[in-house]
Amino acid sequence: MTMSQYLILGFAQIDQIEQTLQQIAVNVALREIYRGDHIVLFTDSPEDIVPFPAGRGAIFGTLFSRCRDRAKVIQFEGNQLLEVIENPVRSLRDDYWGAYVAIIDQTKGVTILRDPAGGLPCYYTTIGNMVACASDVSILMRAGLARPSINWRAVGKSLYHLQLPAEETGLSDISQLLGGCGLTIGTRGITKFLFWSPWDYVGTDCHSSSQKCAADLRDVVRSTVQAWASHYARPLVGLSGGLDSSIVAECLVHAGAEVTCVTAITNDPTGDERVYAKAVCDAINAKLIQGAYSEEDIDIEKSTAANLPIPSGKLDTSKNSWRLTA
Repeated sequence: MTMSQYLILGFAQIDQIEQTLQQIAVNVALREIYRGDHIVLFTDSPEDIVPFPAGRGAIFGTLFSRCRDRAKVIQFEGNQLLEVIENPVRSLRDDYWGAYVAIIDQTKGVTILRDPAGGLPCYYTTIGNMVACASDVSILMRAGLARPSINWRAVGKSLYHLQLPAEETGLSDISQLLGGCGLTIGTRGITKFLFWSPWDYVGTDCHSSSQKCAADLRDVVRSTVQAWASHYARPLVGLSGGLDSSIVAECLVHAGAEVTCVTAITNDPTGDERVYAKAVCDAINAKLIQGAYSEEDIDIEKSTAANLPIPSGKLDTSKNSWRLTA
């Protein structure tokens, strides 16, 4: 399964660059799916778009409602419609969740949001008072909107602070919109802001007991996994036998999904967790596939961070393959 691609352009005046938009569509090989007063959205997956009412913008990605049994949102209706029109940023933050990038088109300007979990990639560059956001840096480059050079300072910071999310990337003039953050494009230029913070949820626990807290946590995790499971007929779980993957596997089975698990094996005994993975699969009655790392298939010329603008993975790892056995 490949990830959906998108390109979002937000600016003050759209009518003056019609010819440029047509050329961009040709260069990026994506279809123009949505156009508002100040935004244009190109994508290869029109089914992933949820339009805001009254031409106020669109959601790209997957959106679930907190109020309707975590159902996937296809369109806004009823009270949801009124709340989204009145305050779209607050409504998205408090009433919905998922993996999305939202584009809100209003008379005062354009607002772009990335969901708090950062489920979809969002890289952007600015040209004057225009912002271009994309799922992949190569799209910005094919569109002729970016000609970056290496940002060595950001590369060094990324390698030193491994896997720490950062707005700055290893390419000059290319930034990453972090989860829970937004951009506003208006007459006063481009501003960044935070619309969701984990600190808002710290120290506000109102549970009467630890047992009630554990029960609520279990229900939230199960309903979240169930919502995502509804999108996939036969999910494949990377299973170590550890806590996180075991919980996901159990929740998928509880949701009625046909689950298959795969576990990776190394020659080092500390990297062989088959006994734990098998115990989980036996408990939930799921098929287990065992995949062995093969040293012969390691290609030291292929990086695990290929095509990403941020160094990632361990510094001493390279592209490798598994040999799978049923």
